[in-house]
Amino acid sequence: MESKRLLLLFLTVLATASTYAQRGYDGSHLYDFGLPDGKEVGDSLLKAIPLLIIGFIILYTTSKMESTYLGCLGTILMIIGGIFLLPLLAWVEYIFQSALSIGIVIAVVAGGIYAIVNWLKK
Repeated sequence: MESKRLLLLFLTVLATASTYAQRGYDGSHLYDFGLPDGKEVGDSLLKAIPLLIIGFIILYTTSKMESTYLGCLGTILMIIGGIFLLPLLAWVEYIFQSALSIGIVIAVVAGGIYAIVNWLKK
């Protein structure tokens, strides 16, 4: 009974993965126009890190004041710093998607081997 349940789970995952691959999503990614090279990522980090630090310092120091609009400036600086991190985010997305794909393939193969071994034992 256990091997039937495992085989059914394996076939369900396989069917779900194959229909997900065929459903025709638009497939847009941050790296569709090519991944940024090291110089682009380095330049964006040189701009983003100071903006994030200055924005955080401004926001932290003005958060204790009664009413001030300087906190808005800190927030805006942090948002601009986050925008400069987009080249790095493209690499993170690419690595995560690749690791997820490899993990799914390993899980499907391991589930299939486990199901076949249990079927052969009986």
